[in-house]
Amino acid sequence: QFLLNRMGIECTYVRGECPGGEGHAWNLMKLEGDYYYVDVTWDDGSNTDKSKDSGNEICYSFFCITTDEILRTRNISDAEIYPVCTAKKCNYHYRNGLYFKTFDADKIKKLLTDAVKKGIKTVQIKCETKALYDLMYKRMLTHGGARDIVIEAGGASVESIESPSYTKLHVIIFKIS
Repeated sequence: QFLLNRMGIECTYVRGECPGGEGHAWNLMKLEGDYYYVDVTWDDGSNTDKSKDSGNEICYSFFCITTDEILRTRNISDAEIYPVCTAKKCNYHYRNGLYFKTFDADKIKKLLTDAVKKGIKTVQIKCETKALYDLMYKRMLTHGGARDIVIEAGGASVESIESPSYTKLHVIIFKIS
């Protein structure tokens, strides 16, 4: 909050609870005229589930998300005092072409193939709906679609990182080896 405010970006501290009732805080910021929630703690790979071996990778699941999305994984204290966030244009996945409104096997193939060729070890995509997330997860991971793409591009293997938070935010994270 301090750093964003110093840069002239409107940002405020938001308190609430994570699953299980654990107290937590995150931020609400205004970018390009719209409000977004940001949780840098949960997007820091060193603070995520250690059993998933996320290392120090940065995840963007909680970067510039809507009110609807934050409420899938948090309870906001005094929620009525904060503006409702609905914009997506500054969301990491949306802005970087990693946001899917429909299943697009060719786009996923290009993302994974490019990642293998560039030595990128993690590809994150976000689905607009839970139904689309379920379909993509099933087609790309359960049936080996992503694995086949990665091996064809010269990679060794691919797996996904699963967590209740990623699922609730409709994010699939592909780990490439």
